[in-house]
Amino acid sequence: MASPMTTNTSLRLSDTGNLLLVLIDGVPGQQYPGGEVMQEMPGFVDVLSNQELVDLANFMRTEWGGQPSSVTLEQVEKFTQEGER
Repeated sequence: MASPMTTNTSLRLSDTGNLLLVLIDGVPGQQYPGGEVMQEMPGFVDVLSNQELVDLANFMRTEWGGQPSSVTLEQVEKFTQEGER
């Protein structure tokens, strides 16, 4: 199971911290009662530049979250610096 973006609450929050952490670090796979499984989502910190993470977060927030493009390079850099995550 993969979480649908249209119902993802992280995209609708004014605080972008959770979204950025997920994009940077990913989410481990999880098993739920009844045999339902959530797929692992890898992080993108080693694949995308900080600016690409900004662009991705802003695209997701505007496309599926109804939020403004308010994620900044400074916010992403705060999370990608060693010891900040």
